[in-house]
Amino acid sequence: YLTLSNYLKNILVLDYKMPRAWGYALALLSPLALFLLGLREFLPVISFLGAFIGLLEGSLILLIFQRAKKQGQRAPEFSVKIPRFFWYFIFTVLVLGALSQIIYYF
Repeated sequence: YLTLSNYLKNILVLDYKMPRAWGYALALLSPLALFLLGLREFLPVISFLGAFIGLLEGSLILLIFQRAKKQGQRAPEFSVKIPRFFWYFIFTVLVLGALSQIIYYF
């Protein structure tokens, strides 16, 4: 969880130009918020947040890659053609993984 939270904070602050305080707050205060909402067990909270942050981070990485392909100023040394179906497949796997953790623990 801590590693994913650090990556999420860096993506939000460095790539999406979110204020540093908001990046820290979203990444670090989410377990406290779930605890205050009534989830008192440690493993379900961390598992839920890990699945949700994994989904969010994977989706953001896909969006960053697509934005870099469109708005990139530099010509790449090589280019990999990835079919649109593959993007949807990756996103579907991320969503199904997050849903499976939610269903398993709740």
